[in-house]
Amino acid sequence: MQPLPHRLAPGQLAVVRLDLAARFPGLSTPGRYRITWSHPSFPAPPALEVSIVEPYASLRTSLGEIVIEFHPEDAPKTVENFIALVKKGFYDGLTFHRIIPGFMMQGGDPKGDGTGGPGYTIKAEFNKRKHVAGTVSMARRADPDSAGCQFFICFDAATHLDGQYTAFAQVVRGMDVVKKVEPLGSPSGVPRQKIVMEKVTLLQTLPPEAR
Repeated sequence: MQPLPHRLAPGQLAVVRLDLAARFPGLSTPGRYRITWSHPSFPAPPALEVSIVEPYASLRTSLGEIVIEFHPEDAPKTVENFIALVKKGFYDGLTFHRIIPGFMMQGGDPKGDGTGGPGYTIKAEFNKRKHVAGTVSMARRADPDSAGCQFFICFDAATHLDGQYTAFAQVVRGMDVVKKVEPLGSPSGVPRQKIVMEKVTLLQTLPPEAR
């Protein structure tokens, strides 16, 4: 890093890039942090709120494991909400109650029929992520801001959903498991076999692929 000049010309800027995680090892732990700084010669800027999240989640289902990678840069509040629910054990034991071959598998409803929720809703974070095979997106009602806990995983591309639903993660392991689920659905969405999320956990690193 180049040393900063002792004096700046009018209108000149000096920029310093800091590796905060190196200076503050605690930032390597997922959580919510409030960062402030002060200098005797400059007014203090507003505090910066930072959320550091686990990058992956493992969905251990009755047909095998699905690992998803979050996209907090595109849907920060949605990812934060999903992680909070996982930490509560909210998804453990819930089912994929709606499975439509060629389209998607939907789950995360505590009632198991598509009508349940966590008791609150979150604002939509529609983004430029495309709905392709393996995209994980939030389910909702007609109101764009009606998502809460239900989500779906695309079997194939669903371009009509792009920009209309909050895509917040992508399957990075276990797409073969997703494809095992697909033929167990029906045109109406009613599963022909019960598919359970036995345990959903957060991961710091991507697990090695099974040999």
